[in-house]
Amino acid sequence: MGCKLLCLLVTIAASSGVVLSVDQDLCLPRNANGGTEIFRNGLREDSEVGYVVTYVDLPGTEEQLDLRQDQNEYFQFNTSSRNVVIKKSLDFEKLTSQLVDFQIFCKDRISNSRETEITVKAIIEDVNDNKPKFDKDVYYLNVSEDTNIDGFITTYIKAEDLDAGNNGRVLYSIQSGPYSDYFDIEDKVNSVLKLKKKLDFETNREMSITILAKDAPIDEPVLSSTAELVITVLDADDQPPVFRERKYTGSVNQNSPQGTSVTITQKIEAYDPDISFNSSVRYYLIDPDNIFTINADTSEVTVLQPPTSGKYTAIIEAIQVDNELMKGTALLEIVVLGTDKNPPVFERENYYLSVPESTPVATTILTVSADDQDFGDTITYSGITVQTVFLVDSKHGDITVNEPLDFENQREFNIVITATDGTFTATTTVQIKVTDVNDNNPIVTEKQITVEAARKPGTILTKLEAYDKDENSKLKYELLSHTDLFTVSDEGVVSITGLQDELKDSRYDLVIEISDNGETPRKVSTVVTVVFDPLPVSGAVVMANQDDTLAIVFGVLAAVMLIIIILLVLYIVRRRQQSNENLNQSKLNRASMDPKGLKFQSKQSTNRGPSKVHMSHAGNIDETSDGATTIQENPFNDDHININYGYVHSDSETDREMDEIQIEAAVIPYDAYNHNGEVYTDVGGPDVHVYQTMSTFKDNSSNESINSESTNSKKALVGGGANKRPAMQSMPWDSNGQIPSSMQSFDPDTAVTPVDEKPEITVYF
Repeated sequence: MGCKLLCLLVTIAASSGVVLSVDQDLCLPRNANGGTEIFRNGLREDSEVGYVVTYVDLPGTEEQLDLRQDQNEYFQFNTSSRNVVIKKSLDFEKLTSQLVDFQIFCKDRISNSRETEITVKAIIEDVNDNKPKFDKDVYYLNVSEDTNIDGFITTYIKAEDLDAGNNGRVLYSIQSGPYSDYFDIEDKVNSVLKLKKKLDFETNREMSITILAKDAPIDEPVLSSTAELVITVLDADDQPPVFRERKYTGSVNQNSPQGTSVTITQKIEAYDPDISFNSSVRYYLIDPDNIFTINADTSEVTVLQPPTSGKYTAIIEAIQVDNELMKGTALLEIVVLGTDKNPPVFERENYYLSVPESTPVATTILTVSADDQDFGDTITYSGITVQTVFLVDSKHGDITVNEPLDFENQREFNIVITATDGTFTATTTVQIKVTDVNDNNPIVTEKQITVEAARKPGTILTKLEAYDKDENSKLKYELLSHTDLFTVSDEGVVSITGLQDELKDSRYDLVIEISDNGETPRKVSTVVTVVFDPLPVSGAVVMANQDDTLAIVFGVLAAVMLIIIILLVLYIVRRRQQSNENLNQSKLNRASMDPKGLKFQSKQSTNRGPSKVHMSHAGNIDETSDGATTIQENPFNDDHININYGYVHSDSETDREMDEIQIEAAVIPYDAYNHNGEVYTDVGGPDVHVYQTMSTFKDNSSNESINSESTNSKKALVGGGANKRPAMQSMPWDSNGQIPSSMQSFDPDTAVTPVDEKPEITVYF
């Protein structure tokens, strides 16, 4: 039995992949190489929070083990998943050590053994996440201008990178810029400058360069930063004194005594170009003949020994007072003056030159020069035959153009120039030839030419006459219009080239352009008008023109008729629509839609029995004794052309109201009256008229509507006879709305009480 149980346990363990060992430690990590320390190497500091650092592979299950970890700032151990994850961002630069470790404590619940301490160690790898940083944004440096080329200049510029290893190694260089060619950094690790180009305080007193600092990571992006270095160039005593003039000239009279001042054309003066120093200078004269001397402070030159004749040359030195090594030199030439013995002499006896006629005014075309051997003589120039076209400068001998030149007016000038020193005078001749320039347009003798000719090919129409004032000018003629019908030759001959049938117009304006052969041709144009006799007009053409006119007239008439027809059709359609609208409105206002006739029924009375009166459109009224109402055809239909409705038809709102009347007044038939049971068909009398039509109207003095509700209405509905009564005429009611006394005699039975209420009348139209 025990053997079977053991075999069953082994089988279950094998199927679940669990290897059982009687002595197995459930708190001993399987990935610790038999120990209790787990290593993770190369953990990058830029790993994200939640990143799994390592896995602690413990044999025991969560139910078998009690797990906990000690406090750690960066890592968290998950007892369920056995993963070690990052809980706070790593920063290599802030860590006290590259190695970060923490402990996990494990206790076996089954054996109840003591806790096992498991150490997890991670080696943090630096990432290039910091760029070099200068301690200043701008650095200032003073450099003397006398610093030697290839000399080294300490800058004290420093940039730091917080990263470790190559990530934190800083290399310096100079960015390209306006003054980057003056300096270089040979040692990239240090910021020492090397001068490559001579500095000059007088040229550039201040310059700025950009220093670049970058790190040197391996297999990672390079980070860099920059700073500005402002260099102030200091002035140094590096320049010797400089004379205002490189050569000075002077003169002195022959046999002048010692101490006589020499006349110098310009004061001798030297200065120190080093602006910051501006040292004083002293003057010295090196004279091989020892005839002259110079004052060291004032630079005045005087006679040391009486000069005889000729010309003397000496060297002047200017030496700085504070630095004898700094000195400058100039040349001094002194001429000994005697009597004026030599006249001026021109360089040439005659001058020849050519000038284009387009030469602008104030242009100097020649400078003449004369020399005088007598030192100190002043020469004055003038022109004798210069006229007003040219001017001669009296001091320098410049000849300039004073007026515009014109080859066509004058082609050559001969000018005599004189030069005088006050005693002697010399002359020379200047011959000026003016060369032609294409500055004139061709001239046509006739601007407009009209020619009458026949339509015949080859006919010569005219010959154009043109010329050009410019020399050697050749004219060219070109036809610009109607080139298919006419032509012009090189000599200006205009002729016909088109056939007779092609010359359909009676007038042609030929534009002809005339140009010269200048480098830039000048042009002018003229017009030749050619007039031909009108071509004969054939009958077919006349008929065609007449047909065109008739077609236009008939077209206009047809268009007008079409417009009129369209307007008439629109008018008829509109009238029909209005009529239908009026009819529909009338039907809506009627009590019944069956207009068969007119029905009259009076109300019951105690004194008089009801009676039915038949009202025909002819004016006959029949009373029936059986009490029935007689219905007849509508007397107002369109078939009875002799019916007068008693009002004028119209489409206005007021007349439409009259069409839709409701009669509320009493009805008195004038052509039939019942008296004592008898019907009188003809009452007669001077005030009674017989009508054979039915009429509705209102009196002239009232503005009441036809369908008014007033009980005093004077409206009436009457039958007419042969004598038609005018529409809208009032019935003979009195002013109180009662039957006049003159009419009461028509009813001899005065005892009969009138109907209290007005009879009901229904009228259909």
